Amino acid sequence: MKTAYSYIRFSSSRQADGDSIRRQTELARSYANEHGLDLQDVSISDFGVSAFRGGNSTEGELGTFLKLVDDGNIQSNCYLLVESLDRLSRDKVRKALRLFLSIIDRGITVVTLSDGRVYSPDSDNDMDLLMSILIMSRANNESEMKSKRTSSAWNKARLDALSGIKAKNSRLPDWLSWNNDKTDFIVDQHAKQIIQMAFELSAGGLGIELIAKHLNEHGYRTFKRQSVWRSSTISNLLRNRALIGEHQFYQKNPDGKRESVGTQIADYYPEVISKSLFLNVQQGMDLRNKRGSGNRSGQFTNLFTGLIRCGECGAAVVTSSQTVKTPQGYLKCTLRCESKARMNYKYTEPQVLSALGSLQSVIEKYRSPIDDKTASLELEIRALEQKINSIGLLLDKNFTPRLAEKLQEAELELAEKVALLLSEQQRVSSMQSKERIVLGLEPLESIDDRRAFNSKLRNVIDKIEMIEHPHKKGAALVYYIDMNPVMEQHFTKLKGAHAKVSPKLAFIYQ
Repeated sequence: MKTAYSYIRFSSSRQADGDSIRRQTELARSYANEHGLDLQDVSISDFGVSAFRGGNSTEGELGTFLKLVDDGNIQSNCYLLVESLDRLSRDKVRKALRLFLSIIDRGITVVTLSDGRVYSPDSDNDMDLLMSILIMSRANNESEMKSKRTSSAWNKARLDALSGIKAKNSRLPDWLSWNNDKTDFIVDQHAKQIIQMAFELSAGGLGIELIAKHLNEHGYRTFKRQSVWRSSTISNLLRNRALIGEHQFYQKNPDGKRESVGTQIADYYPEVISKSLFLNVQQGMDLRNKRGSGNRSGQFTNLFTGLIRCGECGAAVVTSSQTVKTPQGYLKCTLRCESKARMNYKYTEPQVLSALGSLQSVIEKYRSPIDDKTASLELEIRALEQKINSIGLLLDKNFTPRLAEKLQEAELELAEKVALLLSEQQRVSSMQSKERIVLGLEPLESIDDRRAFNSKLRNVIDKIEMIEHPHKKGAALVYYIDMNPVMEQHFTKLKGAHAKVSPKLAFIYQ
C-alpha cells in the first residue's frame, strides 16, 4: 500500500473559521479510501501562508516536507494529495512550474482532488503537463488581479481614513464594536473601566506583573477571550496608541512581513484614556525598563530602588548584608567594585527625604525652559489646509492626474503635520506636568505609598550616585537632573554607624 500525505493551505487566517480545512481534509480522506492509499494522520498544513510569492515552498510546511524527502526521512515514492495545483503555487508560471516539476522529479505522485488528475513521475502525457501550466497561469493571474484590487482598496481606505471615514474591513481593538450602520465605533464601558484601572495602577508605580496579578485577583478578565491577564497582555495594552484615538495602517512588504505605512492617524478611534495619562504611563514604563522594574517582592523596603547608582562603576546600588541590627541592610554596589562607599539604609532614607525639600528649589531655579513648537506647527497646518482647498477648487473646474496627485501629497503631508502636532502637545503637556511635581514629605505608610513615591521620584531625578566621601570617612550622594549634578549630600561615619543628624548639603549645579 502506497503512503499518501495531504497538503492543506489557505492564505488568509479568516479562512480558518470557514470550511476550507474541513473541505480539503474530506477530499483527501475520500480519495485515499477509494484508491487504497495509506493516508498519514499528520497532514502538511500551511495555514495563513500565501503561495503567491512562493513563501510556502521556502518558509512553510511544504518546504519542510520536501526537505524530509531529500534527507530520506520520507520515502519519495509517495502520494501528495492537494485540492488543486494553486494550493501548491500561485507564483509566476516559470517559478510555479519549476516547483511542480521538482516535486514530480523527486518521485512523488501529485493528485489534484478537485478534478482527479494524477501527475506521476512515470507519466509521459504532455497534455497533463500543458494542463498544469494553464492552471498555474490562471492561478497567478487571479492572484495578481486580487493583489491589485486589494492594494487599490487599501489605498482608498487609507485616504478615506485621513478624511474621517472609517475602514469597515479593518480589525477593531477589543474594547470597540461597530454601531448599527457601521459608521462609527461603540466603546465597551466595562472594558473601559478595566483599562482605566490598569493605567492608574501603572501611573501609581505598579509594574506589569503586579497589574496583571491585581486584575486577576479581583476577577477581571480580558475583553473578548475572557482569559486571565498576563504581563505581556498588560504591556501591549499600556502601549496601545489606539486608546488615545490613533490608528496605524500596515501593509505587507515583498517578503510578506507586516510594516507600518505613514504616520498614526489621530482622532480615528474614540479616546478611552486621556493623552496626559497615557504619556505619563509611557514615561514611567520607559524609566522602569531603563533602570529596573523596582521591588518585585511586594515589600518595597528600598524607597530609592532603580535610582541609586555606584559612582565608581555605574552599577546599581541595592540593600544587602541584612542583620538583626540592620534589618534594612546597607546600600552597596551590586558589582562589589573598588568603591568603599557604604550607607546604613536605616539612617539614609530619612536624611534623603529631608534633603528633597532643598532639591525642589534647585529644580525650580535651574529647570530648562520648555521649547514649545506647537504654534509653528499649527501655522503650517493652516497653510496646508488652505493649499488643499485651493487644489480642490481647481480640480472641480478642470480635473488632471497631476492635480489629483498634488492633492493626495498635500493630504498626506497634512496628516503627518497633525501627528507631529499631537506628539508635540503631548511632550509639552508632560513637561508641564513634570514641573508641577513637588517633592515634599508625603505619607509613606503603605507599600502603595512607597511605590507611588518611587515612581514620582523617577520622573524628576535622573539618578543618584553614591560615592566615597572626598575628605572624610563615609559616603556622599550626588543628585542628577537633566543628567547634570545639582546637589551633593555628605554622610559622615560616626562610631560605626552613619550620622543620625542632618547631613551637609552642597549645591553644585553650574
